[in-house]
Amino acid sequence: MIKMASGDQRLGLAGGGVYSTQNKQFVATPAIGAKTITITGLSFNLEAENVSNGELMVRSSAGYLSPLDVVNVTVSSNVITLLTMPQVFQTGDTVEGIIIGPDQRSEKDTNVQRSVRTNVEWDHQTSPIALLSAAFELGSSFLDMGSEIPVGTFEYLTLWVTLDLTNGGPGSADVQIRVLHKHTSAGSEEYRQIYLGNPASNLVAINLVDYEINSDADQLFKITLDVKGSRFIQLQAKDSADGDGQIDALTYTLD
Repeated sequence: MIKMASGDQRLGLAGGGVYSTQNKQFVATPAIGAKTITITGLSFNLEAENVSNGELMVRSSAGYLSPLDVVNVTVSSNVITLLTMPQVFQTGDTVEGIIIGPDQRSEKDTNVQRSVRTNVEWDHQTSPIALLSAAFELGSSFLDMGSEIPVGTFEYLTLWVTLDLTNGGPGSADVQIRVLHKHTSAGSEEYRQIYLGNPASNLVAINLVDYEINSDADQLFKITLDVKGSRFIQLQAKDSADGDGQIDALTYTLD
């Protein structure tokens, strides 16, 4: 969840086809207890592609912003249904952001507007978000650890991990974490994290990579991952000893 200063101007727009809540070009009203948003004030009939090409955020009553998945939506009569939203809107939630629609510029402005950025840059970071609702028990093969993380336009994902190696029983060893990148929520195609080798004979090796915790001991650690270009991240974990170890807590932040 993102906390932005009052009066923040980063929701401002530039460009004829960009409509923003900050510029009062439309109003987005979330349905409390549901996963829908009613859009009013637009001069055109809203379609799913108008939403998917924009960006919407939900602001909680505490002032924190969280990104909404605008790719997996349906639209009917200017009502947006968020198909992958993990929970319903809560009392006090508001929605803000941008929608891409018909060009609003006059023809004489076209040449000037071509030089203006039309994508809104969100200078933001999230507050800590718990990925696990209960401790994750490590096994001998990679298993999904929590649900998908929607990363949207964020560039970096930081994991804050609490590892309990024994949990009162036989210890786990060589705990590994795997990061899978996805372009579609709940999609079957999951893409491995890589690192590039040193060039040799004009070739650069693409190496698949997992992360292994080198010290077999209870510990807290954090790791920051580059997620630029990804839409969703699925984390997996395992240990080679198939012991009773578990990850007691896993929190993430996005920047």
